[in-house]
Amino acid sequence: MSSDNDEEQDIASSSEGSNYSSDANAGEDEDDDSYSSSSDESDSASRTLLFLCEEGQLDRALDRVRGWDEQYPPGSAGADNMSKAESAADRSSIRRQILQKSHGGNYCLHEVLAGGTSGRSAPDLVQRLVRRCREDYPLESQRIFRAQPKGSYCRTLLHWCSWGKTSPAILRSIMMTYPEAMCLRDDKSHGRRTPLDIAERYWKDDAITN
Repeated sequence: MSSDNDEEQDIASSSEGSNYSSDANAGEDEDDDSYSSSSDESDSASRTLLFLCEEGQLDRALDRVRGWDEQYPPGSAGADNMSKAESAADRSSIRRQILQKSHGGNYCLHEVLAGGTSGRSAPDLVQRLVRRCREDYPLESQRIFRAQPKGSYCRTLLHWCSWGKTSPAILRSIMMTYPEAMCLRDDKSHGRRTPLDIAERYWKDDAITN
């Protein structure tokens, strides 16, 4: 198990949200090369979904994802009223943004869940992204649910659900999408714990553990 100092690091990492180191994983997809979290540009429309999640701009991120869901509902490929070229371009952009990862190896869902889901936008945003992954990218999105970014202590989405005491509904949706994550462990400096280990240690009597 990790030391008291390690637990203090855990708590600090939770409050800081998505400020991770820049260790990069071997890329299965595109890194976020075009956008920097230190940029002063304020026009969120020109930013990727990953950038908005990294910066904690979850209200804006949710607005964007709601727009996608209204225009291109998950599972509706081929049922658009738009021209095929326009629809294909928009859907390609949605796919690219959802499957994009940072230099530290985090995807949008990692950034949101690591910051906790107690805010007004985070729960809906997570549910919408998970649904989109399951219905539109069932194979490709597996990389998101199994990812263990070195920059975030090798924790999967399910680890962050446990650490942040997310709602049972969110926990179930992520667990159902990639149940194998229950057996994965975070890095040695944090005790090599499974998601259940974390939940039992911090939320023993909470619904998330049961």
